[in-house]
Amino acid sequence: MNNMFACNIAVDQRGPVNFQWALRSHAGDWKTGEADEFAREVQQPLIAWRADGKNQGSLESSGSFMSVDVPNVMCSVIKPAEMNGDGLIVRLNETQGRETSALVSLPMLPEIKSVTMVSLVENDTKEVLPVSGNSFRLAMPKFGVKTVRVRCAPASVELKDLQAKSVADMQVNLKWDFKGDGVSHFNIFRDTRPECESTMLNFVGQSAGPEFSDIPRPNIGGWIRSCLVPGTKHYYRVVAVDRVNNRIGNGSVVEVTTLASAEKNLPPVAVEGVRPILVSPITHDNTVNLLFRTSCEPDVTQYEVHRSTASGFVAGTNTLIGIVKSDDIPPRSGGYGESKIQYKNKDYDHAMCEDKAVESDTLYYYKVCAVDAAGQKGPFSGEVSIRTKAPGVPKIGR
Repeated sequence: MNNMFACNIAVDQRGPVNFQWALRSHAGDWKTGEADEFAREVQQPLIAWRADGKNQGSLESSGSFMSVDVPNVMCSVIKPAEMNGDGLIVRLNETQGRETSALVSLPMLPEIKSVTMVSLVENDTKEVLPVSGNSFRLAMPKFGVKTVRVRCAPASVELKDLQAKSVADMQVNLKWDFKGDGVSHFNIFRDTRPECESTMLNFVGQSAGPEFSDIPRPNIGGWIRSCLVPGTKHYYRVVAVDRVNNRIGNGSVVEVTTLASAEKNLPPVAVEGVRPILVSPITHDNTVNLLFRTSCEPDVTQYEVHRSTASGFVAGTNTLIGIVKSDDIPPRSGGYGESKIQYKNKDYDHAMCEDKAVESDTLYYYKVCAVDAAGQKGPFSGEVSIRTKAPGVPKIGR
């Protein structure tokens, strides 16, 4: 059976599973034959693509974003740092069980100003590594993992004229201006306190340009469900971030009061994360479970589920197959270990609609929209599709 969750928990009954192998001969043991490098190349093959856009100037015929001068030290992570620091995070692994001194070079970056050892959760330690140009050296223990924060000089950017306007009870539009080059994006923070600290607890979004619309967001892939409170004073802070992930200064703060719902009631935002799931590929059951993200607006009362056998269909009364109410309690299995505490659909970040009225071997298309207490319907979700099983049960090999 499918566990219904978009996570790393394996399903209970997978059914047929495909495996693939990569084989290669070599002289000597696995270290001499560089089996660790071969495995990495198979699991993470080099992929090339053409990046269209601005094409001013010229590039060398060859170049490198990053290099390590020893074969037994590999970079497993290079990414922007999280909110507890600036710069880039680089994680390195020793793969052959040998204590090694490795020289790491990042020639595509501006001049490196500092390299600091950090923990796996990116908290700085007191250990600072020596830097030479755009290279630094570190000692790797046997099969060790080390993570560093790489900082380059910040760009010079001035952010000014930050303005906020409430256009609905749960929508605020921000605009600002800035001077300077090297901006990658802007981080936006919101709080009901004037200090509006630039922390993850207050983080509501990013913008590539000098404007941002703060509307309800379920924040798929994150842990914050972001929603404004009607008729309430809010504070926003906007901070510029440069191309090497330096936050430039502490930004600017602006105050705004959201409209009351009686003045302008924002319709529900589009439902996200719609996913059809066939339950189950190895039993006689031929049912579609439609899983979707619940809205974070408190005034959403229900969700309409529409289905058709035609792609691009227009939703109407003839396509409506179900209503999922926010105050309903999901069906319970009554199985071992089930909690006695019961929650409503609106208490979960997901809701589900079970579609049993399907035919075998048929391609179906689904859309979902949210409806608020005022009867306003939000935009429909993106269309998703699934084909039901052919009659009979698939044969599972031994």
